[in-house]
Amino acid sequence: MAHSIELVKDFFCQSTELFVTRVVAKVFVGAVTGVYVGAVVGAVVVGAS
Repeated sequence: MAHSIELVKDFFCQSTELFVTRVVAKVFVGAVTGVYVGAVVGAVVVGAS
């Protein structure tokens, strides 16, 4: 019985790590995309004015 509890704990830890990694990756990609879009829009606005 204790063995299956360990397996569940391992699985839970792995899914939590995976979830955190995906959230961090999404936030990072979102931030980079935001900066990139902001720079492009800024360049277009400066170029147009």
